[in-house]
Amino acid sequence: ETLTQEEVDSFLDTFFTGRISTSALVSRFMAVTASDRKEAPPQDMMSIVQGAVRKATKLCKGYYGTAPEIEVMVGNPPPRNPPVAQYFFYILVELLKNSCRATYDQHIVIGTSGMASSNHVDLPPIQVIVTGNETSMCVKISDAGGGIALDELPKVWSYLYTTADPVESRWFP
Repeated sequence: ETLTQEEVDSFLDTFFTGRISTSALVSRFMAVTASDRKEAPPQDMMSIVQGAVRKATKLCKGYYGTAPEIEVMVGNPPPRNPPVAQYFFYILVELLKNSCRATYDQHIVIGTSGMASSNHVDLPPIQVIVTGNETSMCVKISDAGGGIALDELPKVWSYLYTTADPVESRWFP
C-alpha cells in the first residue's frame, strides 16, 4: 500500500513532535537537577551555528566542488542557547544546504561541453544573522538563490517536497 503525501506528512509531524518534545523535557529535567552532579555546559548557539556552517559548506563542496561563503553575524541582543541543540543543528544544516544549492544553481554557467562550471568567487555569499533574548532566538538566512515560485509556497511544508532536480542513484531507480 502506498502512502499519500498527507499521510507521510501527518506521520512525520507526529513522530518529530513527540521526539523533540521528549528531548526538551529530558533536557529541562537534567538542567533542573544538574546541581546534584557535574554536567557539561550547554552548547552556546554560536558554536552550533558555526558547526552547521562547516557541515553545510563541506557537503556543498563535496557535491558541487565549490560552495558560497557563509557569513555569520550576531545581532543585538546576542542569542540565548537553544533548548534542544541537536535539533537546532539539524534544522540549520538543512536550511544552509538549501541556500548553498539554490545559490549554486542560480549562478552556475553551463559550458559548451554541457558541463556546469562555477568559480567560488562568483558565488554571492550567504548571510546568517543570529539574535535573540531571554525567551526566544531568531536566525535569518539570506541568499541569492532566486527564491521559490509563489505557486510552490504551499508545498514547502511537506517532507516530500524539494526544488532539487532528481538525482540518479544506484539505490533508488
